[in-house]
Amino acid sequence: MGSGKRKNSVGAWLKPLTPEERFERIEQSLERSAQEREESRRAQEESRRASEERLARIERGLELLIQTGARTDARLDRAIRLAVREARAERRKRGEADTRLDERLDRLAATVQSFIDSMKSGTNGHG
Repeated sequence: MGSGKRKNSVGAWLKPLTPEERFERIEQSLERSAQEREESRRAQEESRRASEERLARIERGLELLIQTGARTDARLDRAIRLAVREARAERRKRGEADTRLDERLDRLAATVQSFIDSMKSGTNGHG
């Protein structure tokens, strides 16, 4: 290719470029490159803004989750305290009922024993 000719994209031979044409092509290439850099910068900026917005939404969502979790914890704590209090009260009531039942059973047992003793003596309760 010492003749200065070059091929185009389809392989046809083109005439050599003049210095002005070369300068024009370089200038166009630099302009395209600058435009592409600017478009890339804008796209990166838009992407950064979108990411910041997503991050802000995520942070707000996390804050809501934390608040909801705290309220749920408080409700569970209260429910557990009430359940424990109720279980203790129920246990105390059962204990009192068991004590009364034991006293009644003791009196019944004493009455039955007295009856049995009276039947053995043959007095039939008459003396």
